[in-house]
Amino acid sequence: FLVSTAGASLRARGDARTPTALSMVVAVINCMGGIALVPVCGVAGTAWSSTVASLAAACLSVVALQRSRGGQYPMVPLRRDFRDLWSIAVPAAFQQALVNLSFLAITSMTNAFGFKVAAGAGAATKANTLAGMPVWSIGQAVSAAASRCDAAGDRARAEAYVRAGTVISLVATAFVVVPVQLFASDLVALFARDPDSISAGVAYLRVCCSVNAFAYAVAYVLGSFEQATGAARLSAACSVMESVVVRLGLSAAIVPVSGFLSPFPPLAVGIAYLFGYHAARRAGGSRHRAD
Repeated sequence: FLVSTAGASLRARGDARTPTALSMVVAVINCMGGIALVPVCGVAGTAWSSTVASLAAACLSVVALQRSRGGQYPMVPLRRDFRDLWSIAVPAAFQQALVNLSFLAITSMTNAFGFKVAAGAGAATKANTLAGMPVWSIGQAVSAAASRCDAAGDRARAEAYVRAGTVISLVATAFVVVPVQLFASDLVALFARDPDSISAGVAYLRVCCSVNAFAYAVAYVLGSFEQATGAARLSAACSVMESVVVRLGLSAAIVPVSGFLSPFPPLAVGIAYLFGYHAARRAGGSRHRAD
């Protein structure tokens, strides 16, 4: 919690380098701790390694946050601060919980096909996550930058950020999707050894890390823009549509197809919201709220 809060605060002030440096330090601590402790403690060694890395990250994050404030502790929050944060945090928390629960349900469905298919799908999910990492980071950057511009009344620049973020996200996704498609079997083999598991994982990647990854890249940036400009409930509604209606609904029939189609409805909503935001700005009207 401390790491997440401190990182968000630093990024909101325009400092993305410090959270990145802290993440690198923590990753090194975690890996080195695992190498040292797993041979001695077994599986518990990974838990201890993660715990030590988390504590180190928390301490370093607090120090970095204090230095960014010139050594001063944060002011006592006002009632309106709680109200404003509540309106954003609750839909965002609901969104994250819903996405994770839908993936949990899909994992349960996949396990019904047997150990080899479950192992292959799990390995493919690890590789598929690589395609999402750049998109998530770019979405955070767009959210931080666009929210500052929108709050300052510079909505033209907020739109410029979402356009730039979309282009960067698409390019970054291409750098991941193309190697995944070319070396799908090698990537799955990093996490699975059985030939049937590798075959199932490759089939999963062929569908779930292809054209739809580009749709997801744009949809995620647009969703971040929605949250940044006061439409957090709209973004949460898109997650309901993606996670429950499309992904979880279709998973009852065919799991890979659900993963392929799920980004497209939020993408359409995000594009419509961006056009509405642009129209409101051109009309000189009040702050656009599509939710």
